[in-house]
This record gives sequence, structure tokens and C-alpha cells, in this order.
Amino acid sequence: MPFKILRDRVGAPTNIYIQGLDSLGQLSGELRQLKEENLGLQARLQQASRDGGLEAERLQEAALLAKARLKEAELEAERLAEQNRKLQMDAQSTSLEVGQLKQDKQTSIEAINR
Repeated sequence: MPFKILRDRVGAPTNIYIQGLDSLGQLSGELRQLKEENLGLQARLQQASRDGGLEAERLQEAALLAKARLKEAELEAERLAEQNRKLQMDAQSTSLEVGQLKQDKQTSIEAINR
């Protein structure tokens, strides 16, 4: 998705960074939700373990699945954070280049007008 943003979005380089932050914020919310779900499932698993039975097995599987989804979401959040850092550095570099080009253009115009 971030690459699609780069390809489809037109505007200042900071727009790319802002979009990345939105995605990162969304993932952070999902991480919190998955952590809460995981804690709830683990609590239910502990209770079911005391009670025994098939419910404990089902809850154990659900807890393992939730833990795997949480790990995937954490890895995706790390990947997006790294990508955002790179995009921010690229945007800063591009901004500096644009500033230098503007300055060079102004210098050239002043030299022509002399």
C-alpha cells in the first residue's frame, strides 16, 4: 500500500510521510486490540484449564492464533516504521535539492540580467 501511495499521490513529499503515519497509527490500534484479545483469551484459557475439557483445547488454539496474528502485526508495524523513516529522509533530501535548484536558478537569472 505505501508504494501505491507514492505512485498515486501527487503533492509535497510530506504527504507521503503523513499517509505512512496514518497506516502506522492504524496498525498501532490493531496491535492494542490484538494484545487485549490475546490477554482475554489467555485468561479464559487459564480458567478453562482449571475446568479442563475441550474448551481448553479450543481456547489454546485461539490463543496461539491470536499470538501469531499479533506477531505478524508487530512485524508489519516495524516494517512500516522503517519505511516511513526512509521516506522522510528521501523527502528531506528532495526538499534540499529543490531548494538548491531554486537558488541556482535565481543565480542564473541574476547573471543573465547583468
